[in-house]
Amino acid sequence: MKQIKVFCFSPCGKTAVAADTIALRLSSRLGMDVVWSDYTTPSLRSQIVGIEKDDIVIWASPVYAGKTPNVMLPFVKEHLRGKGNPVVLLATFGNRSFDNTLAEMSSLVRNGGMNPVAAAAVVAEHAFVPELGFCRPSADDKRELEMFADAIDFGSGINIVPGVADAPYYQPLKEDGTPAKFLKALPVVDDSKCTACGKCVTVCPVGSVSLENVAVFSSPCIKCMACVKNCPEAAISINDADFKSHRRMLLSSMSDAKENVFIV
Repeated sequence: MKQIKVFCFSPCGKTAVAADTIALRLSSRLGMDVVWSDYTTPSLRSQIVGIEKDDIVIWASPVYAGKTPNVMLPFVKEHLRGKGNPVVLLATFGNRSFDNTLAEMSSLVRNGGMNPVAAAAVVAEHAFVPELGFCRPSADDKRELEMFADAIDFGSGINIVPGVADAPYYQPLKEDGTPAKFLKALPVVDDSKCTACGKCVTVCPVGSVSLENVAVFSSPCIKCMACVKNCPEAAISINDADFKSHRRMLLSSMSDAKENVFIV
């Protein structure tokens, strides 16, 4: 029996909201079951299901520096492989730009033997500047996503996707317009607040913190902010000066609400 297979990376949960909206609408429209493959954390990645010949695939990812998170590319190249399966691409972006993400996603699924039939770039709350895209996807965004799902033609494909698949990653900037270099910055823990509950361990996509010492983060850190957002004691933060300057730059220059983009 054909199924809708959803492959979703969603450290802060907003990408999953948008993907679920599409999946549920397509399930109702096509009378097909939905099977989730959430590949956000190492434990979830161990439970991934395969893609069968007649499955419809939804691939959902947030935009990191103008493309898909590079640390997840080995997983994507290994598991998003099929035999001509139609794929719906979904990129969520934090009210700045989706840049080259859809082009990259389209190229990756084609290389995996599948056929992109529709693509969407949808505004979601920014991971480390939550004031941008606050509370999005909103009810209006969800209605647009449902209309998008209704318009998808699974008998054809999309040939033109904005962007360049192999373009370089977006260079974050500080308030003065110079490069913001915070790639190696790590979260810090306020020992006076931390209760060692281990929540940060369970939500980290790259295993940067362990139960043995929840007060110390190690590289790599992809700045997904899952640990910050999910800490019940608000004990985790990123205090790097360039990171903070980039946050202020985004807040001052990217506050006008962006529109969603749909390609069918």
